[in-house]
Amino acid sequence: MDLCGIIYRYGHDTPGCIKSILFGDLFELYTVISNKVVGILIRARRHGLLDFEGEMLYQRQDDDVIIKLIALPGPVARGLGLADSNDQSDDDGYWHNGHIISKWNTKQK
Repeated sequence: MDLCGIIYRYGHDTPGCIKSILFGDLFELYTVISNKVVGILIRARRHGLLDFEGEMLYQRQDDDVIIKLIALPGPVARGLGLADSNDQSDDDGYWHNGHIISKWNTKQK
């Protein structure tokens, strides 16, 4: 997922998550790639990759909402050089706390 890679590259180190970025900053970076950034953020949150406050995000109104990157899809982590390319985990796994784990372990409760 390109969105996670963008947050990783342009986000800030933040305790409690891998990286974080303000929605306004992310919107400016990502709209060059896709005009569907809010829908992608909501889907990524459902899959346990991201977290943010509120149910919906609106440009300008929510520019200061912090988007927290919690986990990276395995292929993205490998592409960024964070996970070992020889890792035996399947591509459905997520990179979290330094290693690839099952995607079900990162779900938010």
